[in-house]
Amino acid sequence: YEDVTNVDSVGLITARSGINVTGGDVGIGLTNPEDYGNFADDLVIYDSSQPGMTFASGTSGYGSIYFADGTVGNAASRGQIQYGHSDDYMAFATAASEALRIDSSGRLLLGTTTEGEAAADNLTIADSGSCGITIRSGTSNNGNIFFSDTTSGTGEFDGFIQYQQNNRALRFATATTERLRIDSSGDIDLSIAAA
Repeated sequence: YEDVTNVDSVGLITARSGINVTGGDVGIGLTNPEDYGNFADDLVIYDSSQPGMTFASGTSGYGSIYFADGTVGNAASRGQIQYGHSDDYMAFATAASEALRIDSSGRLLLGTTTEGEAAADNLTIADSGSCGITIRSGTSNNGNIFFSDTTSGTGEFDGFIQYQQNNRALRFATATTERLRIDSSGDIDLSIAAA
């Protein structure tokens, strides 16, 4: 009780440290945590410039946030965000199993904790069954995979694979120029290939 400086008639607790409790909602740096989004107002941290929160552990420890729907078994940690300090990785878990990891080199690992072949290991996707990537765009837009060597100009899409939703065509380009097109009937457009 040493930190409590006031309890008003409706149960609003004000503490010397700036912690305020209103009807079960906790505000740090503000007195009205209940005014914020009702799915995330149980704890609100406010600072007008750079609010933050730190989980400090040892160099071989873990910092974790768990999302629970019970207290028995893995119900206490069905969803997880975890930082492993020994290997410097950030992991995300769903259904109590790790689903995504960002390793110490910034590589993204989906469904695995081991990166792929070094020449293409920035994104590794693994599944014991079928595995793939879906690119979903609007009915009049394009789905693109770009191969780039710069961050501006045509070098941003020097090579590309593009699916055009409006005419159901798949295009392949090198040096920013389309070289091959497969149309909606599965035919290769030879005029483009010849060019």
